[in-house]
Amino acid sequence: MYKVLRNCYTDCTHIKLVERMYSLKRIISVFLVFFAGLFFLSGTALADPPQYDGSINSSVSALLMDADSGKVLFEQNADAQIKPASTIKILTCIIALENTADLDQKVKIPAEGDWTRKAGDYSTLGIKKDELITMRDLLYGMMLRSGDDAADAVAILVGGSISNFVDMMNQKAQELEMTSSHFVNAGGLDREGLNVTARDMAKLTLYALKNPVFKQIVGTASYDMESTNKNHARTIQNTNYLLIPSSEYYYQYATGIKTGSTPGAGGCLVSSATKNGMNLICFVYGDKQKKGTEYVNRYPITKSLFEYGFNNYKTVSLSELMKDVEPIQVQVENYSPDDSGNGVLTFAPPDVKEVYVTLEKKTAEDLASGNDKIVAKTELREKIEAPIEKGDLIGTVTYSSEATGETLYTENLIAPRDVLEAGSMSTDGQTAVETLQPTPPKKVVTESDNSAVWYFMIIPAGLIVFLVIRIATVRRGRTKFKKYRKPHYSYRIK
Repeated sequence: MYKVLRNCYTDCTHIKLVERMYSLKRIISVFLVFFAGLFFLSGTALADPPQYDGSINSSVSALLMDADSGKVLFEQNADAQIKPASTIKILTCIIALENTADLDQKVKIPAEGDWTRKAGDYSTLGIKKDELITMRDLLYGMMLRSGDDAADAVAILVGGSISNFVDMMNQKAQELEMTSSHFVNAGGLDREGLNVTARDMAKLTLYALKNPVFKQIVGTASYDMESTNKNHARTIQNTNYLLIPSSEYYYQYATGIKTGSTPGAGGCLVSSATKNGMNLICFVYGDKQKKGTEYVNRYPITKSLFEYGFNNYKTVSLSELMKDVEPIQVQVENYSPDDSGNGVLTFAPPDVKEVYVTLEKKTAEDLASGNDKIVAKTELREKIEAPIEKGDLIGTVTYSSEATGETLYTENLIAPRDVLEAGSMSTDGQTAVETLQPTPPKKVVTESDNSAVWYFMIIPAGLIVFLVIRIATVRRGRTKFKKYRKPHYSYRIK
């Protein structure tokens, strides 16, 4: 009887221990959920950006960018080395524009070029040796008709020789930080050593679009060329079908820029579009889908990327968004009692008159309507203590959407004035010996404005440690009972 009672007592104790274990687990779960909620509420959750749902072959390099803010909205293989075909004529054109005083002055086509070549991957405008033609007509012929003979003529006329002009191209590429690109000719024919990336071409195109003449040339659907001593007057049409109303690939918002195609590069298209004041640039390289002699998939890819950008994003003036943003104030420790600002540095809102920012459309609309607001987060150097000299770097401030966390603008906080330390010589020649305690104004930023976060970290961490210790204690008790428990057998009742 004693053995039976002891076994029953042991089993009951074991059951209670198990129940306590489950109870502790439930408590831990509740605490974890509770503090996860606190963490979520204590910071802004960044929403996932809109996803492009179009279909692009994995081998294609593509990039979509806002032309005003420079923000990349979509990219695929943007840093892959690719053949650019005739899209490098963008670089040839901008160099010619920057090095030609009078575009309407007639120039003579030099004898050095091969102006009779027509076979293979060499597209032609049809210029002839000793032809008198304006540089303007040459550039239109190069960019609209994609004449490789026109590109060679421009290179010789501007650079003195094609090799010299190629050096100018690589120098300009270096200035624009096109670090993954190298050029060996002016027209884009497939040659060893000629490589670019979509990201580098974006840098080039953003730069070129700042030139109004370039922008006018690449946005022209057709152009009337004057007669010359070697050619009749003629009208040339842009090879960019996005600009041609009669084309099945016409896109009403398209504004330029340049096509390209070679056997090595496939179909390439650098294009721009404007809708509701938003200016986008799209880059598509490596289209291998042909219809007859044309690479055709680059056009629907480009159109779908433009629509993705226009439907999901909006570009706005940063100065308009930040017109009501309050100045940042930072309290300096150990300041002189003679300091007129009581040790407070005030940083005026940034001067962003010519700055644009591209945001998700809802974020931009909510900020404009007042349903969302801009918040400032500072990152200050380790200790903000006098003496401070005007021009010292105090830290950085990042302005973002309170609702989504999307970053609008980040800039350095540069001390706008000197702050003398306590005990230093004041402006009237007297020595300040008293060390004052700071008297910060409202909404002042001290060395850290994130101290509250520690409470959310330390408190739950302490509770979790306590619960773990408690569980371990219970387990040891359970082990102890197991150690002294007598073997328990089941008997069959006959």
